[in-house]
Amino acid sequence: MPRGSKPGERRGGRQRGTPNKATVAKAAALAAASADAAITPLQFLLGVMRDSKAPTGLRVQVARAAAPLVHGKSKIASMEDRAGYASTAQGFEIDIAAAKAFRDWKSKT
Repeated sequence: MPRGSKPGERRGGRQRGTPNKATVAKAAALAAASADAAITPLQFLLGVMRDSKAPTGLRVQVARAAAPLVHGKSKIASMEDRAGYASTAQGFEIDIAAAKAFRDWKSKT
């Protein structure tokens, strides 16, 4: 009796056309989004992010997409003032000349 499968024969495994977990999750999210036409994209993203039944990977991806819409980017340094200092959003100043000297010193060592 010959062993193995015949050419073109499939044994076991997932049947053709069966969706995986990610496809099912995306389809469910799209169905939920289309159920309410008045929902904004931000509300939809936050709803998926807060859904405890959604896969963790999907929730993280949605959180990354929604973060710039909810939280603006912080402004690190503003324009240099006349004294050679840069004011930051936290309220302290950085001496530009000292910072450049420190950078050059670190690159030499």
